Amino acid sequence: MLRQLPIASLLVMLVSSQAFALPPPEVMEAISRQQKIQERVAAANSVAPPAPVVAAKAAPTPPPVNVAAKSVPPAPNMMLAANSAVPAPQPSAAANSALIPEPEDEPAKPANPTKIVLDNKDWEGAKPEDVQAVLDSTLSAITPYMNIHPLGNILVRHTQKANPDSLYEKGPHGEYIIELSSGGNHWAQYVYQFSHEMCHLISNYDLAPNNSSRQQWVDESLCDAFGLFTLQQMEAQWETKPPYPNWKDYAHNFSQYADDELKQPYRKLPDGMKFGAWFANHQQQLSDDPYAEQRHLSEVVSTQLLPIFAAKPESWTALNFLNLGDDSRDKSLLMFLADWQTNTPPEIQETLGQVQQLLMPGR
Repeated sequence: MLRQLPIASLLVMLVSSQAFALPPPEVMEAISRQQKIQERVAAANSVAPPAPVVAAKAAPTPPPVNVAAKSVPPAPNMMLAANSAVPAPQPSAAANSALIPEPEDEPAKPANPTKIVLDNKDWEGAKPEDVQAVLDSTLSAITPYMNIHPLGNILVRHTQKANPDSLYEKGPHGEYIIELSSGGNHWAQYVYQFSHEMCHLISNYDLAPNNSSRQQWVDESLCDAFGLFTLQQMEAQWETKPPYPNWKDYAHNFSQYADDELKQPYRKLPDGMKFGAWFANHQQQLSDDPYAEQRHLSEVVSTQLLPIFAAKPESWTALNFLNLGDDSRDKSLLMFLADWQTNTPPEIQETLGQVQQLLMPGR
């Protein structure tokens, strides 16, 4: 889903990108086909950002607390994983600084940055400013893989629904909307859910809505794998740059959450069965329903995809070029993957070749 910007702006971003060479003509044509969609939400970034949180005078920071991982009872359709609450944050000295850098000292900012805007204040006891800090930190971890997707303001709200979601409907000014079912101070679960839903936005989910391609299960599997990958990245990020200094000890919970997810029995292949045989038995079921068996089928695929991308993390930028092919008809898996590879820059096509070999061996 390319953010609804004028076509000229998208072309400028594509040409100026230092990460890749100019994508092939098919990508440009796909973007052009979406011009009418983009024009309808041209005001996507007109929502004012939330008022900045004014930090109270910082109390002395308590000694670091070793946070032990705890199991969190899963909501319906959610998977059991390690999680724990964290101590109240103590803002760093920089948070209370009255110094304003001179304009020439400020880093260059993209013309249309992605910004998280909390759409409600009910987070089951968690402070909204803490939720904001966690989501901003997660956004920082995944930004290198977003490539051509400055998404503008994204409204994020808490939901009582069992599962998180990226809505097809937009906000009052055309903003994308993400709903998270996580609550309280279970930051690892926030990261897992939010990065999964951000993956849908990056991968152009609204260009192929409601399983129109019949291959939406590929998106679901990739986004689950991306969520697990992001958890692994967040440990290193919080060990050196947590949102608050005394949150540093929480860092190991991110990788613990990912590890616990990967150990779930429903992610494993039956004893003695190769993935190819398993996939042949379940491909039609996945095509009919990308959420089949409470998402457990797509999570089996996710577990197989994760090591392919983890071996070459820059390949996650391939998400930007998903769903850009002709979506006017039901696609075969071969056509879906071929479109993805054709629209992807050459330097990351090798990884997509491995994905195709996994899902369609011998092709």
